[in-house]
Amino acid sequence: MKTKNSAPMISENEIGPYLDSLRAVSNLLNESLYVVDFNQRRFHFVSENGIFLCNHLPKDVLKLGYDYYPKLIHKDDYPMAVRIHHEIIRYFTHPASLNDLIYVKFSFRMHHNKRMVMKHTVTPLIVNNKARMAICTVHYTQDKPGNLCAYHRNKDVYYQYSLESDRWEQEPMISLKPRERKILELSKEGIARKEVADILGISLNTLRNEEASIYEKLNIHTMIQAASYASSNRLIFVPDLCNNQDEPEKQPNGKKPRRIMTPDNLRRIQEALNNGHSVNSIAKQENVSEFTIRYAIKKRKLNK
Repeated sequence: MKTKNSAPMISENEIGPYLDSLRAVSNLLNESLYVVDFNQRRFHFVSENGIFLCNHLPKDVLKLGYDYYPKLIHKDDYPMAVRIHHEIIRYFTHPASLNDLIYVKFSFRMHHNKRMVMKHTVTPLIVNNKARMAICTVHYTQDKPGNLCAYHRNKDVYYQYSLESDRWEQEPMISLKPRERKILELSKEGIARKEVADILGISLNTLRNEEASIYEKLNIHTMIQAASYASSNRLIFVPDLCNNQDEPEKQPNGKKPRRIMTPDNLRRIQEALNNGHSVNSIAKQENVSEFTIRYAIKKRKLNK
């Protein structure tokens, strides 16, 4: 990938504080993370984990710079990736485009296996009021190759770039109901359908109807793909199974549904278990069902 190198070079002193923070953050992520410099055509940082390395060492990727991309991207997708790369740079050079921009994303097939699609999420890193670099995260996706999109804060639309017409077009954001988001969040955590229905306090038939609505909205036909797509496109947020403090929905049979616990709940429950308290007494103290606690133990969220 080649790009015009007309802007002043960025000094290590300018980006040093950013990189120190990114090194710490990268240790907490399963995704690959790297910092690309558009003008110098190099990487300032490459994390030591994730699929971006493709069996290469970070030091080798840093040394190769842009010459690494042909080793990463499938040869049939490489011309498209070059086009997308230049379009991202052009998008970043317009102040109006940068206003409230969260990220742009695009996908391509991997060099060693064209069936594996890799998604790049690119967030501009503003230095001296210019977006000359970007922070990129990389993970597998169900998206089709290409699919260059830009997402901005507080907008009910996103912008999709058309390779055919060479222009950005507005598209409406997919709208999910609260229950649909919960279903996707729980499915993302690998929870079985029966358990999802139990958590939400709904019947399996109702759950199947909700899933059918999700499939229609996302144009996807399996819950695994739907949950992955929704997570990667920020339709849902799944930081942790126990990060939901909403009141559980009431069940028509009067049973108390299982409630998703917060990290504070887990900490207190674990301390109580360590001190020899019974599951029954802990459930009453934390206002959750015994089943919730036993399920967390089963999933190794708690140790008994």
